[in-house]
Amino acid sequence: MKNLRSTFERNHMHHQASTKNNEHAKRTPHILIAALSVCLLVPAAAFSSQESLAFASSGQTESNNSYASNGEGINEAEHDNSSSSTLTNNKPVEKTQVVYVSDDAYGSQKGVYVVNTFKADREVQIRDTGRYTSVENLTDSQELASNGSSFTVPAENDFVYRGTMDAESATPWNIQVSYRLDGKDITPENLSGASGNVEMTLNVTPNESCSGPYADNYLLQITGSLDTATTHNLSAESATIAQSGDDTQLSYMVFPGKSAQFTVDADVTNFSFSGWQIAGVPLSIALDIDSNDFSDASSELANLSNAIASVNDGANRIADASESLDSGLKELATQNNSLINGSTQMYSALKAIEQSTRSFSDALSNSVVTGIEKIASGSSDYAQALSQNSNQYSNVAASIDTDAVDASYKQALASYNQAVQTYTSIYSETFASAYASYIQNGYDSANAQSLAAKDATTAATNQSNLSSAQATLMNAITSMTQAHAEKQGNQSAADALASALDSYNDINDGLQSMVDTNSESSIYNLIESAQQLRQGTQAASNGSAELQEGIRAYSNGADSASQGAGELADGSETLANGTQQLTDQTANLDQDMIKEIQNKLESFLNPKFQMMDFANESVNNISRVQFVYVTDAI
Repeated sequence: MKNLRSTFERNHMHHQASTKNNEHAKRTPHILIAALSVCLLVPAAAFSSQESLAFASSGQTESNNSYASNGEGINEAEHDNSSSSTLTNNKPVEKTQVVYVSDDAYGSQKGVYVVNTFKADREVQIRDTGRYTSVENLTDSQELASNGSSFTVPAENDFVYRGTMDAESATPWNIQVSYRLDGKDITPENLSGASGNVEMTLNVTPNESCSGPYADNYLLQITGSLDTATTHNLSAESATIAQSGDDTQLSYMVFPGKSAQFTVDADVTNFSFSGWQIAGVPLSIALDIDSNDFSDASSELANLSNAIASVNDGANRIADASESLDSGLKELATQNNSLINGSTQMYSALKAIEQSTRSFSDALSNSVVTGIEKIASGSSDYAQALSQNSNQYSNVAASIDTDAVDASYKQALASYNQAVQTYTSIYSETFASAYASYIQNGYDSANAQSLAAKDATTAATNQSNLSSAQATLMNAITSMTQAHAEKQGNQSAADALASALDSYNDINDGLQSMVDTNSESSIYNLIESAQQLRQGTQAASNGSAELQEGIRAYSNGADSASQGAGELADGSETLANGTQQLTDQTANLDQDMIKEIQNKLESFLNPKFQMMDFANESVNNISRVQFVYVTDAI
């Protein structure tokens, strides 16, 4: 990164005239970030603007090409918002732009330079506009023909030129750097070569005076290097710290629309600092999450939803059965008083009643008991199934090793940062060597800088593994996101089933109590009461007093059974309502999860962001604008 400043100040000086393909104009590698998890894309936008580019094929007639050769045509093209004004045989020509901002060691702006690159596949007449104080051809030796605020030149293929803007031009971010030595403020000049405890504070804030969408849509990557041998006890909160040769490199990121303050504290001897390098690139993704990407997780969630629906169906059946039982027993209990009050009149029919009670006792033993025993048995199985399913989902959640995927992500991120450093280091070293060689071979400074930049870009691209590191980081992000989602989904399912089990235990306890021979609410007590009723009707033949006692015993037993059945019905209805609510809330659990992820990511990014030319505020045929801030070294 040390030589980035000299590269920045020279701003891609022009190629020799015979160069056909501007390799140095290749796109700077995009920054890859994770947060969440996300890849950087730089979309191409093509919309009309008053200040824009104008191209015409050299083979067109004079009348068709007039807008590229006279002032009237320029004004006409610049104010025609109905069609594209950057053409090669009526086809748009891509333009990319890198804005270099030179700052002093305090972060105060010293100069603003814009390098514009045009990608054409044939001879063209190039005209561009911008708020420049001067322009320089970086492709060949042709002079740029100036007409007001526009600059015109013919070119055979790709074309690059540099525009110098007013040093006080508003740029998207304000940079401020302060320094302290042993707790006291110090100037950069006095800090050079000093020893002691150094504290550097970097402030980055969006510049409200700068028009354009940059600050709200661009990600900033900030780097700075310290000499490892002379730096000790380094403290840099929020920084990614990496070793790069003899230097310790600090890296930070600032998200769109955000301000940031970073403080670096270290004990140093013979202090020196390469300065801060701040790169701004657009962060814009139009999200379209395919549910197939979550097929495994959504399948498991769909299975969970189906299981919950099955639980709800069973709970409804229990509720229906218990309500029927409750209704029947209540109806029976309402007849007890009439039976008691009319016992004296029924003496003549005691023999008939005896026969009836015998039939009732037999039916109670054969039908009611058998039904309740089946319900109780099924209730136990249901409670056990709830517990087993809860444990199963909990075990699955525990088996998912999120620490491993987190570690893979951190390793991939570190590898990516190292690849970026390698790319930058190779570029800087190659540029310095090539530039010196061209100067020795008699090239002027401008040609030497342009050719050295080309050589440095080619070497850095061929020798670094930046693309591989980007792909590895993306895979690590995907694995980490899927593992966390799967773990959370299984744990949520386990918690939901455990909660359902807690709610159902009371119902199950009631059912088990009914079939427990030692329980006072046992159904067998009801059978015993029915048998007592039978015995009472037999005894009633010998006297009405014995008959009335038998009827009262029967009545008490019926009331107890009715009360127990009512409690069972109420509990079953509560269970059914709870499982129905759970079913309703989880019916589309898989799709709801995907939609929630999409909404969260889209709320962070801006997929509708339009690129804007920094030099003329046009959105016409400008595919990429990047910013590079560099502060002076100490």
